[in-house]
Amino acid sequence: MSEETCSIGNHRGSMDSEVDKARGDSAAVEERDLKLEVLDYQAEMMDELNEMIAKEVERQKQVKILGEYVEQICNERFTQMETVILKTKELMVSTLEWNLEKATEGSQEFRENIRELLKLYMVVNQRMEAEEEKIKELDGLVSLLEETMEEYELVKENIKLTQQMLGLGLRTPAEPALPEISKAQPREPFETKIACLVPRINEEMDVPPSTSIASSRTHGISQRARE
Repeated sequence: MSEETCSIGNHRGSMDSEVDKARGDSAAVEERDLKLEVLDYQAEMMDELNEMIAKEVERQKQVKILGEYVEQICNERFTQMETVILKTKELMVSTLEWNLEKATEGSQEFRENIRELLKLYMVVNQRMEAEEEKIKELDGLVSLLEETMEEYELVKENIKLTQQMLGLGLRTPAEPALPEISKAQPREPFETKIACLVPRINEEMDVPPSTSIASSRTHGISQRARE
């Protein structure tokens, strides 16, 4: 009985050890599988990382190519801009020089025109002064004509009074008819008016012009009456 019990105990012990061994093997397998899975995941991640790196490298290459192209275009544009700026500067300088030359010529011409204008103004002023002198002379001539006409009227009145006082009944010479100046007609020049009045005055002056009864003048009147 005791032997059977010992054998059974030993058998159980061996079974437990086998179970423990099997469990250990299973854990080792699981650990190995887990490691393999981790390695596979790491390998997959490395592949993805390598692919990403390759794509990034390719993208960086494209960016570099694009940057080089942009740099080339910028350099060309800068060169063109420098050329355009230089040409524009030269054109502006030549335009400014031309404008300055034309402005100088215009200023000189303006000064010459001003001098000519001043000369013309002085000539016109001198002519106006001469015309004013002529007008003053004409005014004096008109005043003289008016005084002459007044004296002429006095002579006529003196003749009439003398004839009345002497009772000779002599008629005064008929006055020459002067043409009436219409308002619509232009003003008659003073020279023409004077030329018309001078014969009339001379004719009237042939008659004795005094209002006194002095013998020297009555003698002329008597002589006129006898004629």
